[in-house]
Amino acid sequence: VTEVSLWSGESLSDKSILVIGEQGIGDTLMFARLLSLLSGAKKVYLLPDERLIPIFRRSFPDITTLTTSELLSSVKPNSLDYQIPIGSLCRLASTSFHDSIATSRCFLPDTKKSDAFRRSYLSHKDKKFIVGISWIGGGRKDRIPAKSIDLHLWADLLSHPDAQFISLQYGDVSKIINTYNSQRGLDLIHDPSVNPLADMDTWLSQVQA
Repeated sequence: VTEVSLWSGESLSDKSILVIGEQGIGDTLMFARLLSLLSGAKKVYLLPDERLIPIFRRSFPDITTLTTSELLSSVKPNSLDYQIPIGSLCRLASTSFHDSIATSRCFLPDTKKSDAFRRSYLSHKDKKFIVGISWIGGGRKDRIPAKSIDLHLWADLLSHPDAQFISLQYGDVSKIINTYNSQRGLDLIHDPSVNPLADMDTWLSQVQA
């Protein structure tokens, strides 16, 4: 799509625009609320990481979310008026626009999955409420320690009698959790049915729960 003009804030009336996900998944999710800037366009296409496609299709039905193969097979470059990386939408939004979307809801989980997770987790030892936690950040290896907290520092909090704690941590942490639970006499749940790195849609439902 290099021959398609970069959008710089021109009127989108009767125009089509392609929004391209960039950098990491977190960046695409963070900038997604800015898609409402494009509400005046005739057609908005979105090309995110493929793991995000079911989430965007459910949450933004007015936007055509495509895989790379679908884009190449169904959208001709000459049918597009503009393109823009999703992160670049920031510079085209006014301060008042940012304020107006500060509390807006973007992503809709699969509510049937969320309800099933809640029933399962709340029935576990008759807890009153559920708290999801993650404690290891991502990115470059040298930056991970600055974005992480030792799980052992959570011990007092995780012993709260009314709360069932659930791991939302991505990566292979099942052995870490099992060892931690055994040493501390705790019951932090690692749900093997959820793999955030492979299936973010199911993970979103778990977060909602």
